[in-house]
Amino acid sequence: MVEPPAPHDPGKLGRDMAAVLASPATFQVGAEELLVLLRRYLEGLEELDLAAGVEPRVRIFTYHRVLEPERSRKGGDGFTRSPDGRVRIRVEAVRELDYKGSFRRVRVPNSEVIDLGVPTVFMIAEGMDSADARRLGFSQQRVLIDHGDGLGPVPAETDYLASNLDVYFNNRIRRHIGSLFDRQGNEYWARQMAVGHEEDAQIGWTLMEVPDYLTFDPVTAGLVKAGVDPHSKEFYAGHQYLLRKFVLDQLAKITEIPRDILEFNQLSYGPKLFTIAERIGVDALVAPNGVVAGDTFGTGHYLGSGGVNTGLLGHAYRVLRYWEQVEAGTGHEQAIRALADGIKADTQAWIDHSAPEFARPAPRLTGAAAQRHAAVLAAAREFRRSIIPQRYPDEWSRIQLRTGKIYAYNLPPIQAVPLESRDRMPAMDAGADQRSHALAGQG
Repeated sequence: MVEPPAPHDPGKLGRDMAAVLASPATFQVGAEELLVLLRRYLEGLEELDLAAGVEPRVRIFTYHRVLEPERSRKGGDGFTRSPDGRVRIRVEAVRELDYKGSFRRVRVPNSEVIDLGVPTVFMIAEGMDSADARRLGFSQQRVLIDHGDGLGPVPAETDYLASNLDVYFNNRIRRHIGSLFDRQGNEYWARQMAVGHEEDAQIGWTLMEVPDYLTFDPVTAGLVKAGVDPHSKEFYAGHQYLLRKFVLDQLAKITEIPRDILEFNQLSYGPKLFTIAERIGVDALVAPNGVVAGDTFGTGHYLGSGGVNTGLLGHAYRVLRYWEQVEAGTGHEQAIRALADGIKADTQAWIDHSAPEFARPAPRLTGAAAQRHAAVLAAAREFRRSIIPQRYPDEWSRIQLRTGKIYAYNLPPIQAVPLESRDRMPAMDAGADQRSHALAGQG
C-alpha cells in the first residue's frame, strides 16, 4: 500500500500523463462524492462573491443545456459563430424525466434563454458521443491495435459486463485475469475487476470482460426453444440468467467466496453489457475560443481509472496552464493551441497506457483459418450486442434491484492455486459457518 503524501505538493501538477498513469494509486474516492465536493466548492465561491456584491468568479447553471434549434420554440441556435469564428453560447433550463425507460430532457416551461456571450475560452466535456461537440464539427477516429496474429490492425475494443453486488470489498481493488476456452480449444483472456467502498458493504462494483465467443444466447444454451421471439419475456429472462451466471462465476474467482453463496447475494445494478471502444479526436480545437476534452475527446481502457486521471489531472491542468500563459503575456491563439494539443497528448498517453488491457494470447490458427475464425467472432460480437442494444447514458443511470443477502464480512484471502485448478472451494474463516457470513438484505 502506498502512503499518500501529508502536505500538498504543487510540483506534482503538470507531470507527463504517461508518468501519472504508470504511478501507483495512493487512494481511491467515489466519483459521486468527488463531484459533489468540487461542485460545493464552486457553489461556495459563487455565494461569497454574490454576497459581497462583486462580479462572481464562477456562475453555475446546474440543469441547463446549450439551446437546440430543433427543440427550441423560440428558434435559433445555442452555438452562433461570429465573423472571426468565435462561438457565442446560449443555454436553456431543462428538467430530466424518466420517459418509458429512457431519460428525456425537456425545457422548463416559460423559462428564458440565457445568453452567455462570447467566452474567452469554453470547453465541451459531457461524456462520450457528445451531440454538442458534433454540432461544432468535432470528429473522432477509431484506435487500431495490431495483436501480431496476422490479421493486421483491428479496432481496440472489447465487451464488459458491469454490475454492483452487495459484497464488502472495503476500500480495495481486486483484479484477475484468466484463460477461457471455446469448444474448439481456442484460448481467450478475460479480465475482471472489483472495486469496493470504505465501510460500505452495498457497493461492490465489478467489471467482467466477455470473451468474444460468448453470445449469451438462451436458444444456444438450451434455455428456450428455437424460433422463440427474441423480444419475448422468455428470451429476455434466459439472456439475463446467462449474464448473471457468467458474472457470478467470474466473481467467485476474484473474491474467493463460494459460488453458492454469491447466488443468493443482492444485485443492485446490472449485469449491463457495454463496449469499451477506444476513440481519439482529430483535433481538440473546435473554435478559436473552444476545445473538447474528457471522454468527449477520446477514450482509452476503463480499467485503472485512466479516464478520471486523464480528465482531472491532465485536461483540467491544461486549462490552468492556458490562463497562466495568457497572464504571462502569451497570445490567446498560441495558448489555446497549446491547450488543445495538450488535451490530445494526455488522451494519447491514456490510450498508450491501455494497450496491455487489449492483449490477446498467441493464436492457435493462422492464415485463412484465422481469417475465418475472426469473421465468426465478429458475427458473435454483433449478435451479442444486438440482443439488448446499448443506450448511453440511460443504461448507466437506471437502478435495477435483485433482492438478496448482503455479504458484509471481510473477503477471504486470495489463494495461490487458481479456483479452476482446485478440487473444491477453500474454507472461509476457520471454524466459521460459511452461510452465516451472508447477512439478510433489506427487500
